[in-house]
Amino acid sequence: MRPTLVPEDTIDVDTVERGEWSKCLSSFADASIYQTWDYVPCVFPDERVTRLVLRRGDEVVAMAQGRIVTLPLVARGIAHFYWAPVWRKKGGGDDPRVLERLLSAVKDEYAAKRRLLVRLVPNVLCDEGRLFTDALDGAGFKRVESIRPHRTMVLDITPSPDDIRKGFAQKWRNCLNRSQRNNLEMTAGTSQKQYGEFLSLYDELMGRKNFDTSVDARRWGAFEEALPEPEKMRVLIARREGRAVAAAVFSTVGEKGIYLLGASNEEGLKLQGAYLLQWRAIEMMREAGCSLYDLGGIDPEENPGVYHFKAGLKGRDVTHVGTYEYCDSALSRSVVAVGEKLRTIKIRLVGRRSPHGT
Repeated sequence: MRPTLVPEDTIDVDTVERGEWSKCLSSFADASIYQTWDYVPCVFPDERVTRLVLRRGDEVVAMAQGRIVTLPLVARGIAHFYWAPVWRKKGGGDDPRVLERLLSAVKDEYAAKRRLLVRLVPNVLCDEGRLFTDALDGAGFKRVESIRPHRTMVLDITPSPDDIRKGFAQKWRNCLNRSQRNNLEMTAGTSQKQYGEFLSLYDELMGRKNFDTSVDARRWGAFEEALPEPEKMRVLIARREGRAVAAAVFSTVGEKGIYLLGASNEEGLKLQGAYLLQWRAIEMMREAGCSLYDLGGIDPEENPGVYHFKAGLKGRDVTHVGTYEYCDSALSRSVVAVGEKLRTIKIRLVGRRSPHGT
């Protein structure tokens, strides 16, 4: 059943300006770094960005940013929305009619008008997503069973710091105590110089572990430079006698802080710098107003070491609701299927895997 467009509702597609997008994004609890203005242009520079805004009167009540990939000449392909839409306003009062109207608008614009396959990967956890999945089902979106849902750990950081720390596993807490006795200096910032120090550690990690990852840390560096200050990633660096020995990159956009990237050299591993970085990240997320900490993805089978490290913080082991699609074009569906088969072959040949479980 199609939601009724109330008189004061308007849909804007690719007309919103940068300043308004960023200002409005900050008013949503479910905002994330993946919906910031610069994410697609910087991380996927070869793909087209698209932005849809639902207004109720003068207020923006829902937003969705995605990227479009099409086959030349036939103009068929995919509109991919990652951690979208955003529609939950800070302060509560979620209106399911807004979500229904937004999903209807996405279908109308990208599936009906542009004849694309529409793919949504919502920022919604299974244990809290019934309202969202019901809306997706009602709009005709189908869950893609062949795509494994994102699995992560989420830690509630609203209790006092003492209570958060008491909740850690005893072994993890012991490692944190030792790390704090190792005379590590902690610095935090958003500058390109600090991100460059992280990159040096990251490159060393890549060489040491022989990882071949789909994460392009240099593109994320360009992303960091482009972001306005309130949306910038936080770069945390642990130093010993002035030398950077471990670093981590986090986001504090929205109610959920997110771990994005991390690296340690051999000295940092011996000094257990990663434990102190995690603790300082939690403190910073609380200071920024976050209520939850998303530890950034886990894979117990492929990356057991990272899994056990994150499990020590005793967050909830959770899975996102998954990937949903809607498509009226057989040609777009075929184009996407062929493209993804080719991508799978390339990944198998290269042997990509991520050092941090995402």
